[in-house]
Amino acid sequence: MRRPTLLRFLLVAVIAGTTVVTGAGTALACSCIAPEPRNLLETTDGAFVGTLVERPAEPSGDIVSSEDMVPWVFEVEAAYKGEIENPMVVFSAISGAECGFEMSEGSTASLFVTRVSDEWQGNLCQIMSPEALLESEFMTVEWGTTDTGEATTLARWALGGIIAVGVGGLVLTRIRRSRDAIEG
Repeated sequence: MRRPTLLRFLLVAVIAGTTVVTGAGTALACSCIAPEPRNLLETTDGAFVGTLVERPAEPSGDIVSSEDMVPWVFEVEAAYKGEIENPMVVFSAISGAECGFEMSEGSTASLFVTRVSDEWQGNLCQIMSPEALLESEFMTVEWGTTDTGEATTLARWALGGIIAVGVGGLVLTRIRRSRDAIEG
């Protein structure tokens, strides 16, 4: 194996091992992927299932900013965390392109919201279907426990170590074969 190829192989192996050990982080902004109810519950101030009863009107101006928060009004069907009012007014951006809710009036969702001053705020990354919430591990976990994910972290480190040892052994074997070919 030529040196540049060996270096490329090592680089790919190190990146793969690092990815396994560190894991992929939660996506931010509007590139959310299936939020975990437990994580949302730990990082937000309120959680409820509600039906959208009043959607904000489309803006009349030409310029719309994701910082322009507008009220979305929900009829609460079930409250899981926080001092949830009924109806519940949640401020969010006007459209999904700006991480605002993508819902029509009459739609029901599980929402995780954060208290900012005297307003509840939410975004597209903090909602899921009521069915997803009810079927989740969240509903079977005792509230107040602190699962830090140590088992998952340990498994990642172990897998990363196994990959590193395997790659190291493969590299040593290749180096020995190269030396034997040169000397032989």
